[in-house]
Amino acid sequence: MQRSTTANSFPYENYDDLRRIGYQALTVPREFGGREAGLFDTCLGQGLGAGDGATALGIGMHLGLFGRLSEDGAWPSAMWERVCRDVVQRGRS
Repeated sequence: MQRSTTANSFPYENYDDLRRIGYQALTVPREFGGREAGLFDTCLGQGLGAGDGATALGIGMHLGLFGRLSEDGAWPSAMWERVCRDVVQRGRS
């Protein structure tokens, strides 16, 4: 991810790149096909995305949310599995 956003534009290409490499599944539990990265590894990955702060912030919020939700078990099991598998397979939630 080395593209930088210009004023008033959305970095579609950056998110396409992230989906292509499966980055959005970094914090999804392994049992659902993710990489189940912890905080340290997620922070390392985010450092690699420093080329565009807006993209790093957006994907970081997604990764943090999935990391936290994996730990709290607040969602019904079937729904949580469906959402996680969708992130892994289609690159979005």
